[in-house]
Amino acid sequence: MAQSKIAICHQSLVWGDAIGHDAVGMYRLLKTFGLAPILVCEAAVNLPADVTATSLNELDVNSVCLLIFHHSQYWAGGERLLAAINCPVILRYHNITPAHFFAPYSPLHMAGCSEGREMTKRLLQLKGRPLWIADSAYNKQDLVESGADPDTIRVVPPFNRIQSLTGYSNHADYDSSVVDFLFVGRCAPNKGHSHLLRVMRAFLDQGDKNARLRIVGEIHPSLAAYHANLADQMAGLGLQANVELIPHSPDAELRNLFRAAHIYLCFSEHEGFCVPVIEAQAVGLPVVASGAAAVGETIGTEQFVAEPPASPADYRFYAALCHRVVRDAELRSELVLQGERNARTRFSAESIENAFAGALYEVLYRQ
Repeated sequence: MAQSKIAICHQSLVWGDAIGHDAVGMYRLLKTFGLAPILVCEAAVNLPADVTATSLNELDVNSVCLLIFHHSQYWAGGERLLAAINCPVILRYHNITPAHFFAPYSPLHMAGCSEGREMTKRLLQLKGRPLWIADSAYNKQDLVESGADPDTIRVVPPFNRIQSLTGYSNHADYDSSVVDFLFVGRCAPNKGHSHLLRVMRAFLDQGDKNARLRIVGEIHPSLAAYHANLADQMAGLGLQANVELIPHSPDAELRNLFRAAHIYLCFSEHEGFCVPVIEAQAVGLPVVASGAAAVGETIGTEQFVAEPPASPADYRFYAALCHRVVRDAELRSELVLQGERNARTRFSAESIENAFAGALYEVLYRQ
């Protein structure tokens, strides 16, 4: 077993992306076990030098003793691989964004999400009852509602990079006349950008503080219509001078953004986990969020999280929470303390490694 290959697969593996970090985390742990992991994909971007990746076409399927298949989208090549492989399979489920989010903006993304959901149903019919590993209890429930047997699903949070952030602390000046808000996530319709803008407008209207919202995330060319819609909303709300869209931020710059911000805002409407929330907590950045999908589960207890906003009164409510975080040092300290505890205990490297190793052992040695 020590020299057998364990293939960790996803259509694209990007360092800086949550799935890329999860796959690399699995790879590194398997190396420490004396196993021979290999990353398999159709596109690899900026992967660390200590990992080995190969293209899907170059993979020798007969050399693979275990396939860990990351499922987050429709992938025709991945389905062909699953049909050709003759070894145990672990299906890592990151969830798939419901297609309706993309309907007004991108037929391409809408079709891809629909096909991805259909692919999930086909994966549930694979022979041999593969073990599913869901990022969250929310993802597990999504699988169960799609027809999965709950006994075939384990919940293991994704490997992440919060350990590299715990040596850094937030240093925002809460007496500043400008409040810096931060959101990290790709520029996509499920990420709740419209809610961010409306809370920003309400925050500015409620007090004498100026504010700046930095939104960090990839802007995909095929979602240009969505990006244009956001620009129109910013103009309509008079926020052109208060919002900065940052398509990409290297690790060091992103870390500095987390450290310099006053509040992390999250109103995403669909998340299978939500890694940036625990990254914010890990550096001591207070979070104000709505608890849609897996966000509430990820953020933990004793945090400022409520129902997704749906009315002007809701946006004023969230804006008032933000003002309270800025003004009330004692409350803010408690939010930060509980947030750090959540990130560093529930999602530490050790806890995730143990959970993943347990699932791995179950598959490799259940016979």
